[in-house]
Amino acid sequence: MGLTFTFRDGTTTENVIEWAMKYEDDQYRHVARDVVGEFALSTIWQGMPSVGMAPNNYETAIFRGGHIIWMTRWSFEEEAVEGHAMTLKLLQDGWEPEEQE
Repeated sequence: MGLTFTFRDGTTTENVIEWAMKYEDDQYRHVARDVVGEFALSTIWQGMPSVGMAPNNYETAIFRGGHIIWMTRWSFEEEAVEGHAMTLKLLQDGWEPEEQE
């Protein structure tokens, strides 16, 4: 049995080419994008398999100067959308994230 990739609608595939075609589609991959001052906030679908842990199908990242300074992952799209909105509100309220290592 190969790796299983999960699409945004919850369906799955073991076909890496099918997954890669969706991943290369910016409209499909991007869930939300915002800019607040010097920070760019982006939430994307990844659909990558997770071995031995909860799936991390979505990723929210904060960029400054083109570099990721903060990131978190989500299993489901509704979590990712809510997490993006909460992170956006924090940035709008003046939160300045520390750079993660």
